Amino acid sequence: MASPPLSKGTAPRGSAAEPRAEEAIWGVWFCRGRRRRLRNGRQLCWWRRAAEGGLCWWEKAATLLVEEGGEGGRDSSAGGRQDAESIDHIFWACGQVKEVWSSFLAWFGVEYLSECVDLHSFLVEAWNLNFSPQITSFWKAGIVTLVWKIWHDRNKIVFDNAGFHGPGVLNFIKVYFKEMEANFTRLGHVSSAWQDYVITRAIGVQSRIAPPPEMVNVYWWPPFGDWMKVNTDGSALGAPGLISAGGVFRDSWGQIRGCFHEKGGQGFAFEAELLAVITAISIAHEQGWLKLWIEADSSYVVNLLDRKSEDVPWRFVAHWKCTLQLLSSFQLQVTHIFREGNVVADIMANHNREEGW
Repeated sequence: MASPPLSKGTAPRGSAAEPRAEEAIWGVWFCRGRRRRLRNGRQLCWWRRAAEGGLCWWEKAATLLVEEGGEGGRDSSAGGRQDAESIDHIFWACGQVKEVWSSFLAWFGVEYLSECVDLHSFLVEAWNLNFSPQITSFWKAGIVTLVWKIWHDRNKIVFDNAGFHGPGVLNFIKVYFKEMEANFTRLGHVSSAWQDYVITRAIGVQSRIAPPPEMVNVYWWPPFGDWMKVNTDGSALGAPGLISAGGVFRDSWGQIRGCFHEKGGQGFAFEAELLAVITAISIAHEQGWLKLWIEADSSYVVNLLDRKSEDVPWRFVAHWKCTLQLLSSFQLQVTHIFREGNVVADIMANHNREEGW
């Protein structure tokens, strides 16, 4: 039996919030000026799941289109051949359809995918391609739209004796891309690669350039009065790997009062950061620098000191408890600094020399 005719209607309304880019992929039949939707609930369910990325749903959806949209024994492929219909023949292997796919793939610079032997192998390759976020949105939406348009025009051949016009199909895809560009602002951005610029020109949309990263000024500030400031850092040659720690003490004039380098055996980077703080507090206590400002580029270490937490790796538990006891005699200030402002401590942590003060 022939499939029920497509009925006119508006797209279902959701929340007032702006639709996500993914909705543009499965909502291909809600184009402005072509506001038609599948009346058959089963078809809509399969196509929505297919567009969301599961390859197995593509085959189920395409099978429904063949079973419910065609008449047994009658060929409806674009070329008018009398071969038995199949999913691969209708959506991939038919001569004129193949030409449309070749042009579509050329837009995205992946012409080699036209050599895939069937629709399934093409979808497996296509869904795993790595494009920038904006290009990925148009790539996946274009595949869904093109399959749907082939099915739509195939039914025109069967029921209206219409012809198959490849350039018209490609123009339909570009019109839909313009609709996506106008109505969906969360499509991501292109990368700085020139290939993305070529692709956006080919499909007729504007490149969305990512906003520049926020620039943050990083300063090292000296301590006040008779306070001492120590910057610490840790290093690990692997995960796990050999760890080492380093730090530098400075007074209120910015003068270096001492440096240290400590090795810690096998471990992780956060353990190296912890080792650096334990060593720094121990040295400061020995030197009588009880007004201490600790500055590190590790959020883990800063949070430990702020909360006086004992949540540390087991091999550091004893040392850390002793360190917390020492801190009771300190006037302590703890701050975080970006690594760009912690260069000297980083050099000490990575310095290849004997450990010591």
